[in-house]
Amino acid sequence: MRSTFLMLLISTGLLLSQDLAKTAREFSSLESVLHKSQLQPLPESPVLEGPVDAAEYILGPGDVLSIIILTTPEVRHQIMVDPEGNLSIPNVGTLMVADLSLADARGKIMNLLAAKYTSREITISLSTLRNFRVSVTGAVYKPGLVTVSGSQRVSDAITLAGGLKKKLSILSQTQQTQLDTPMRSEITMQTSQIQEEALLRQNEASQRNIVVQRKHGGRIPADLLRYQLTGDLEANPFLRNGDVIIVPSRQESGSQIDVNGAVKAPAIFEYAVGDRLGDLLRMVHGFTSDADSSYIEIVRFSGKGSLATTLRVDLTDPLNWQLPLQPDDRLYVRSLAKYHEQSNVEVVGEVLRPGHYAIGQKSSHLSEVIAQAGGFTSEASLKNAYVIRRADEDTRDPEFERLKKMNVAEMTINEREYFKIKSRELVGGMGVDFVALFENKDHTQDILLRDRDLIIIPAQEQTVKLTGQVVNPGLYIYKPGQTLNYYLQEAGGYNWNVRKSKVRIIKNKTGEWMKPNDDTIIEVGDTIFVPERPERDWWMIAKDLITVGAQMATIYLVIQQAVN
Repeated sequence: MRSTFLMLLISTGLLLSQDLAKTAREFSSLESVLHKSQLQPLPESPVLEGPVDAAEYILGPGDVLSIIILTTPEVRHQIMVDPEGNLSIPNVGTLMVADLSLADARGKIMNLLAAKYTSREITISLSTLRNFRVSVTGAVYKPGLVTVSGSQRVSDAITLAGGLKKKLSILSQTQQTQLDTPMRSEITMQTSQIQEEALLRQNEASQRNIVVQRKHGGRIPADLLRYQLTGDLEANPFLRNGDVIIVPSRQESGSQIDVNGAVKAPAIFEYAVGDRLGDLLRMVHGFTSDADSSYIEIVRFSGKGSLATTLRVDLTDPLNWQLPLQPDDRLYVRSLAKYHEQSNVEVVGEVLRPGHYAIGQKSSHLSEVIAQAGGFTSEASLKNAYVIRRADEDTRDPEFERLKKMNVAEMTINEREYFKIKSRELVGGMGVDFVALFENKDHTQDILLRDRDLIIIPAQEQTVKLTGQVVNPGLYIYKPGQTLNYYLQEAGGYNWNVRKSKVRIIKNKTGEWMKPNDDTIIEVGDTIFVPERPERDWWMIAKDLITVGAQMATIYLVIQQAVN
């Protein structure tokens, strides 16, 4: 009995150990599978610029199509285009789809499926894009083969090839050195010890005359500059299997075209075969607001000579936008005569709505703009309001500008007097009487405004200023009709060293200096200037008189001796 139980226990242990060993082997196999799956990640999908255009995308070996047929039971297929360009649909048949657009291939597949399935609910889509290689040659930094997808364009392949070559020219007084480098940091290292030299960086590669050579023949132009400036996708075509992208240098491409005048971004462009007038105008972002689109001049050189002819083109005719251009053409877009985008004036001070206001050319009067500004506030001083006409360079006084650069001591009496008068003038001040215009309705004062005029409506000051040799100089409350003596008394009278004969009234509005008398009426905002009597050194005066007397006596004696 004991031996039987022992045999049963041993048999159970052996069976248990076999199960454990099997489980361990299965776990080891699963771990190996998981490890292998980590070593073989799924291929990354290419970055797309947007949804794939079925009419533009060309199928080729490696593309994967998803086919869903809503029948009972539902049929789903994920099928890759084989290396020969065929698409093999299980239980249906094989179809050549290479070099077909996705839209064309979809139509042919639908026709093939219709022979077997009656369902009209069939979905055919591109689930995985293929990768393939194209060659980039010419003026790029890393010419050779690059891997791209069917959704990428010529610009993507050139970027993968290191980008377009640029040439750095170092210009000095003695020599010109050219460095061929794509990296700004390399430029810094190579030029850090060059002193007093200017750096000129220009494209060596052509941006506008790139050619895409197709595998089965045909050459497609690519114009990356036009693509960058206008977003024209036709200038940056999609890539196909076996494409060879040829990037010439600018020296090889040759000529250029100038676009000048009333355009938003005047420029000189490399000429590209097939350039049309509309292409170049779009590349400079179109016309400015003052452009005369009915008068475009094209200066064209004949052959290799210097003889030029001028063509005049009216772009209000849409057909002329397609006008072909020639190498070395020069385009001039003329401006409209006396065109102004917008004229405006500014109103500041005591009006209800101060700010800028649009005006018409030679049609807007002062009263109209004041009405637009809501009229005057109750604090407005019409007596002191004025208009400043901001002067252009050609309206400035050349004589006054000359005198401003001179030392006063070097001026003649007339020049000094002229300079003094001009210095007191309100620069650009217009002779407008606001009281006469707005209170007395004198429309002769209603001037026509010009662009950039400044209308200033000050507040009523209600003060008079006394400065100089009075006991208490400062601001005093204005009293209508009061004279000079009234304000002098308010200020405590004259100081002991006053020079009464030189007291002056400085008028608030004009800045004019007036010689007053005791009964002169003072107006609001006026300044009463009381100068100091200059100190005299009587000893120096006596000394000068004695010196002059001695000189006169000497001259007299010399004359007497000469006569005798």
